Amino acid sequence: MDLARQRERERMRAAEQRRRAMEAQRRRQMQQRHWTAGQHLPRSYWDNRYYVPDWRARHLPPPAMGYQWIQVDNQFMLMRLGTGLISRVLLM
Repeated sequence: MDLARQRERERMRAAEQRRRAMEAQRRRQMQQRHWTAGQHLPRSYWDNRYYVPDWRARHLPPPAMGYQWIQVDNQFMLMRLGTGLISRVLLM
């Protein structure tokens, strides 16, 4: 029984490592992506850590009501809240 439990733990650990590696690879690919207007940002980017609250300091135009500036790498995107639709992309 101990051997079976140990093998199951090893199998679960290996599966978790594969899942984490795939997630990390997906994040790297998404961050290297070049976004264009009309695309939808995945929900993983609808997070406060990507929001640009100081758009004035970045010399960005004010977001319209219902929109938010998002930064991914050197790309600033004006995203429609609730849908993730990108209406504008600026490279800085």
